[in-house]
Amino acid sequence: MEFERAVRVFALGFARGKSRTHPYLAEDNGGLWHMRDGPGKRGSPRAEEISVYGRSPEEAVAFVRREVQGRHFIGHLYPELSNFDSIRAAYKSLGYRTMLTEWLFIHDLIDIPELQSDPPVRHLETAEEWSSIQQRFKGRHVRKLSEHARLFAIYDAKQDYGWVESVPLGEDAWVAGLYVHSTDRGRGFGLALMSQMLMKDRACGVRQSVLLASRAGARLYPHLGYRQIGELQLFAPVKEKS
Repeated sequence: MEFERAVRVFALGFARGKSRTHPYLAEDNGGLWHMRDGPGKRGSPRAEEISVYGRSPEEAVAFVRREVQGRHFIGHLYPELSNFDSIRAAYKSLGYRTMLTEWLFIHDLIDIPELQSDPPVRHLETAEEWSSIQQRFKGRHVRKLSEHARLFAIYDAKQDYGWVESVPLGEDAWVAGLYVHSTDRGRGFGLALMSQMLMKDRACGVRQSVLLASRAGARLYPHLGYRQIGELQLFAPVKEKS
């Protein structure tokens, strides 16, 4: 149940993160989460995402062929003890190629290291606060604030250094993205952002934090008390030669 719960948080949190400009829906079809644009999307549709757990690659591809019309990706999530090689081989035989691997982590918010930074981490509670930072630091990598998320950032009078978002989902929360500017890494900003985010989540009643980590993140998050419970392999259809 822990793994299934974490997958649910990932699917709903990922969809909310993509809903900044237009609603992006997430529907559970018994181990096949179908994520796609909601009605009324103008312009080109975004790629659909199918997140799979507890179902075979053959079942996932059959679902895609029934339900998906255009561009899409399949993200297969599985616990650590699964046979990764057989899953990849199955998708390859079905006409898919491996795109990337990410690691699924959870935190029970019991033991949280209290880490600080200079400048300090700030909890930005309104879109107006974040908008003022974006205007002050034009040219830096910034993102639109989601109304569904808690945003934490580090900045001073000269520049911003990084941020992280937590998307509350009842007693769970999805970490929407940790970012520290490349020129400012190695100064403890990422750890401080995550520490302050987790403490605020706990104060707000969150019991479990879930995230997907890159290879670099997979080395960072255990220092904060996260533990790995699975992996995600992302697959895309192989383009046919014309």
